[in-house]
Amino acid sequence: MTPAELSEDLLSAYLDGELDAPTRAAVQTRLAESAPWRAVLAEVEAARDALRALPPVDLTAEQWGR
Repeated sequence: MTPAELSEDLLSAYLDGELDAPTRAAVQTRLAESAPWRAVLAEVEAARDALRALPPVDLTAEQWGR
């Protein structure tokens, strides 16, 4: 896995348990080797958790149409 292949989307999938075993292992190896990517992982996790903590919003049909 090259540095370019490790993206925030991949880290999000890692956090959500959506990666196959070889990809998950590659991400774990990269994270073990890279403090900057561990920081990015923490940011992605914080953003994900903040979004999940937002209350649901009921939209009208008109609002959905916009």
